[in-house]
Amino acid sequence: MKTNYYDYKLKLIEFSTFFQKQGMKYIGGEFSSEQLQWLAFIKEHLIQNLTLDKQAFNLIPILEIHGGLARARKVFGSSLDDLITEITLKITA
Repeated sequence: MKTNYYDYKLKLIEFSTFFQKQGMKYIGGEFSSEQLQWLAFIKEHLIQNLTLDKQAFNLIPILEIHGGLARARKVFGSSLDDLITEITLKITA
């Protein structure tokens, strides 16, 4: 079956709606209050963009205004790369 642009757009809208309701619930782990704030910023970014990489932290306003990649690295430490990978894998699954 061929997937056209409208099918793709509908799937994105369905995922966006799902993500708005579920948020970061499917990302495992325990987080500090500051990390939870950052996860909320990431969620807002993902609802509209459905993609996440390190470059987004310095380019996307919701992430950049809160300190960008440098601040995210301070908040999440060495686990930031793993978190980005986990989120990306969950989105594409």
